[in-house]
Amino acid sequence: MWDVVTFECLDVILGSRDIRTSLGAADAPWRAIAPVLETVVESALVQRPIARFSEKLSAITASPGGRGWAGVIGHHLQILQLEGRPV
Repeated sequence: MWDVVTFECLDVILGSRDIRTSLGAADAPWRAIAPVLETVVESALVQRPIARFSEKLSAITASPGGRGWAGVIGHHLQILQLEGRPV
């Protein structure tokens, strides 16, 4: 991810993710990424994992509320929902 004003590299995120949630915006505090063999839900601001899904999702898309994600594994739609209060 690059800063469009300073051209500084802000972050390097490998794998599948929804780019809209990668920015750490206040309305999207969580992001789901699938770097290698699993899908990880993490804080978008500090990149700290708070949940894991044992399969790697592709074509990840966040819900408008920012606590749900949809992605695919092969020909199957997967829906993830973050519940409770993460610590």
